Amino acid sequence: TAETAPGAGTAEQQQSTPTPTPEPTKTDYDTDDDGLIEVSSMAQLNAIRYDPNGNGDATDADYVAAYPDAETRMGCPDTGCIGYELTASLDFDTNGDGDLDADDDYWNDGVGWTSLPSYSAVFDGNNHTVSNIYMRVRGEEYYGFFSSLLPGGQIKNVGLLSIDLEIQGAVIGGLVDFNQGSIANSYATGSVKGSTWAWMGGLVGRNSGTITDSYSQVRVEGKEYGGNFVGGMVGYNKAGSISGSYATGSVSSKSHGGGLVGWNYNATIKDSYATGNVTAILDVGGLVGTNNQGGKIYDSYATGAVSGDGINSKAGGLVGENQDRIERSYATGAVTADGFAGGIAGSNIGKIQDCYATGRVYNFYGGTAGLVSLNYGEIENCYSTGRVTPDNWLTSGLVNHAMPNSRVEDSYWDKQTSGKSGSSAGTGKTTSQLQSPTSATGIYADWDDEIWDFGEDSEYPKLKGVAGQD
Repeated sequence: TAETAPGAGTAEQQQSTPTPTPEPTKTDYDTDDDGLIEVSSMAQLNAIRYDPNGNGDATDADYVAAYPDAETRMGCPDTGCIGYELTASLDFDTNGDGDLDADDDYWNDGVGWTSLPSYSAVFDGNNHTVSNIYMRVRGEEYYGFFSSLLPGGQIKNVGLLSIDLEIQGAVIGGLVDFNQGSIANSYATGSVKGSTWAWMGGLVGRNSGTITDSYSQVRVEGKEYGGNFVGGMVGYNKAGSISGSYATGSVSSKSHGGGLVGWNYNATIKDSYATGNVTAILDVGGLVGTNNQGGKIYDSYATGAVSGDGINSKAGGLVGENQDRIERSYATGAVTADGFAGGIAGSNIGKIQDCYATGRVYNFYGGTAGLVSLNYGEIENCYSTGRVTPDNWLTSGLVNHAMPNSRVEDSYWDKQTSGKSGSSAGTGKTTSQLQSPTSATGIYADWDDEIWDFGEDSEYPKLKGVAGQD
């Protein structure tokens, strides 16, 4: 008989040997191993709503479809996933025809984008953008690109371009409606309109967390009368902080409005500014509508025109009504009001220190002054130079109404540029007298030269360390 070659086996044996099944290919969705699941499509961005903790454990069908064949732990390190990051810029105009309509994937019968739910993880935009966010909602809830950002949650390095939000709700924000975490190096552009009984802002509706190095270029319009607070960046800053940030969009409100913040309550604003024009019925300011109890404003400024359209309005180039503290800040915008108008504040119950105002102030009915119209509190080391009109006995140089027990120290107005020779508080000086000291001497002997730069003998003092001054 013929010998079988070693290892060859019979024909029957060869045919019965099974073919190995290849292992299925798995996809790593954290290729840089930083614990952040990568987002490169609108479907993946939408899938975040099923994983608000950012740990990659979601099993919803839409999530699995957006992240098919995922490796264990989505490819994150053994320590687990901590959130999401954009690896590309995204656009809600998914068919690229330049129109947001039913031909786009997230049109949702005209409602548009549905807010991502309360989020407690990290979202890093990696300096990418999300464009053309469209929302049309009626309800009594919180609405924004993200809903509440919970304590410990972080949003950073992301820009929202050309947002278009028209919403009826309680709290409305372009990026986040209610921030309890941290937002850094992020921004929004576009338009936010809403009927709200609460708070609305171009970037955040209500902030009880931190916002740093961010900005809003959003037109913000509050359409409802009543207790709403509208801000170019934040509607209601309660026990939160804003620093190194700014807003440039116009703001209008049927109640309270501010170029940066509508209502600042027990919260801090520092090294920030606003340039947009602001119109409101009640408290209205170039930076803040109402700086409430515990509200602190430092090293900040506003340049936009301010208009108080109600007979009880309190309008100020910086703040409509100040109930706590403003330091090392200034305003240059024109102020017009039917109620009380001041270059810095319409009304002051707290303390204003080391500040100045240069904008024109006008009120046909009177109650107008270069710095503060109604002063119940303290003013120290401040000056004003803006024209105060009309030319009648109802208008004043620095303060229009100095209430009993109020205090004004070492503060001045320019009698020449303001056109006013009298004031119920403060001291009137000529332009030369205000400009000629070039150090903390004479009328400025009690001013701190660590705070003020007295310039040349043809310049008014300026604030050291505060940006935006000519």
